[in-house]
Amino acid sequence: TINNKVYVAEVKEKRQAKKIYEEAYHQGKTAAHVGIRDRESEKFQISTSLAAGTEVTFALAYEELLQRHQGQYQLMISVRPGQLVSKLNVEVTVSERTGISYVHVPPLRTSRLHTNHRT
Repeated sequence: TINNKVYVAEVKEKRQAKKIYEEAYHQGKTAAHVGIRDRESEKFQISTSLAAGTEVTFALAYEELLQRHQGQYQLMISVRPGQLVSKLNVEVTVSERTGISYVHVPPLRTSRLHTNHRT
């Protein structure tokens, strides 16, 4: 969502998607590119070209099958924006047919291994 207008991404072949993004970038247009590394489908990288003061929201949805180990699931999410971000939300939805009896969410750790409070 850019300045309250929703844009739905299209899945393109890797080289074609990068070319479309680079052309828009060189023309000074607002553009974004979401990519993954080969064999690392759980790692996403978002590249953007935005005008100063532009308000942007990225919504990336995907499904992942979690392995159960001793009756528990573990999901770790690593977010590295590369710069200060004033507001960052991560939402996780877990669907389990047998129900969920306990959820533990440890405090957020920064790159300096300090603990931030949760709101």
